[in-house]
Amino acid sequence: MADFLYPDYCDTLELIHEVLSGVNLGGPGFIEGIVSQGAGRALGDPVPGVEIVLMDANEDPVQYTKTDEDGEFRFENLVSGDYCAYVDRWLIQNNIAPMITLTEEYNEVDDLEFILHSNRLELIKPKGIGESSSAEITIYPNPSNGIISVMSSRLVSSVKVTDVLGRVKFNVNPNAQQFNVNIDGLSQGIYFIEMYHGDSLIGQQKIVLQK
Repeated sequence: MADFLYPDYCDTLELIHEVLSGVNLGGPGFIEGIVSQGAGRALGDPVPGVEIVLMDANEDPVQYTKTDEDGEFRFENLVSGDYCAYVDRWLIQNNIAPMITLTEEYNEVDDLEFILHSNRLELIKPKGIGESSSAEITIYPNPSNGIISVMSSRLVSSVKVTDVLGRVKFNVNPNAQQFNVNIDGLSQGIYFIEMYHGDSLIGQQKIVLQK
């Protein structure tokens, strides 16, 4: 049996004591990633010794680990379901942790990359946008409770909304520079909105859905 602590709610200093004992859920899935203090796996500074608690959809602790000397962590033997990676550290806003979903088809998540800030653990995603194709884009409100307004310096012919694992949730075709996107049908969490002009990706931003 091993004792560990994790923040009960975002930025409070009250910590709840829980007991964990090498949980093996008997599933085939795993979640692994890296924690750094810089932008990108190649450029960032890995952060060892970060205590991470894997929480299920009910916010109950499932597994506990620490990042190794390379800033990497791994959770194994996971069944299908929704999970969040919480940081066991004061003042971390774990209530905005992105949801990580494992299914029977997609049960291996091995490329998560996080930046550790003083108050949150941020999941980042490569942009893949060249300067020649980029546009000035404003998205508001963010966080949103369902409706997002978009203003772009270039015509946006299509929009793709993906989850943190890159899975497409839906597409829309505004063919406009100013438009709204309704994400109310999605579960609370973090998503990425990708905007295209024809086949060219001209902008991508992270959006937070709070209900």
